[in-house]
Amino acid sequence: MSNRAGAIAMRCFPVLFGCVLVNCGGTATSSNSALLADQAYFAIRADGRLCPSPTCGGFWVSELNQSETHCADGTVATQTTGCYVVEINSDTQGLADRTRQVGTAIVKGKILPKTFGSFGNLGQLSISEGWQPITP
Repeated sequence: MSNRAGAIAMRCFPVLFGCVLVNCGGTATSSNSALLADQAYFAIRADGRLCPSPTCGGFWVSELNQSETHCADGTVATQTTGCYVVEINSDTQGLADRTRQVGTAIVKGKILPKTFGSFGNLGQLSISEGWQPITP
């Protein structure tokens, strides 16, 4: 590597590594902090349990690249378990509907509280972007 290329790389890599850490939830805005102030990336999977709604039939969500996810009701879930949310919502037309139909996806969003009558705060996921698997 030439000296010039090395100098350019040294100036660029700290910026790139900083961006990677932010996207991986390595900042105070990840769900590992007290409040999830900004959106994060989540893996979602449809809840296939057969019991009455709203306690079943929603989605399990886990923040990517974090060992724990803070749920809407204040509990903390492991990466493998995830948080249960009843609804997926989006301001982008059709995004929430398409995401619900896929059943498994990666989304950018935020877990928000939402009370469902006597069932309490079961939460919702408000998403702004979504990616579905290439194969089912």
